[in-house]
Amino acid sequence: MKELAVFDFFWPKSMLFPQPRWLRIAGDIESSSALFGDSWKVYSACPRSEEEPVHPCVANPIRADWARFACRILHDNTFAMCHSAVDPEPFYQSCLWDSCGCDRGGDCECMCTAIAAYVRECNENDVHIRWRSTGICGERFAALSLM
Repeated sequence: MKELAVFDFFWPKSMLFPQPRWLRIAGDIESSSALFGDSWKVYSACPRSEEEPVHPCVANPIRADWARFACRILHDNTFAMCHSAVDPEPFYQSCLWDSCGCDRGGDCECMCTAIAAYVRECNENDVHIRWRSTGICGERFAALSLM
């Protein structure tokens, strides 16, 4: 998963390799993404971030089977034409994370958002898949792939 950061560019090497800078709301720099996230909390009652977060499928084991079943489509024939251009595994792992983490409704929206991310990457690699026509994540989720 990509982490949100403000990037500093240090000349000249940094033009190729930006260094993340975790800016706290106060404007000073934090040393890690977890501390950065905690510094932006709005409610003090929210738990602190963990350096190694617990995978949502471990935290919500009842969701794990559904998530594996739902996300496996990324490895199926529906997306096979893109597999050589874009590795589906990171997107599958993100799909599991999101699908297990969506435990208060919106299950399909979380899964469909993860799948749409893979489709977007396929589109950027000139591989176009008509995945909505399979009945998965019907047309009501079509706008998600445009975000």
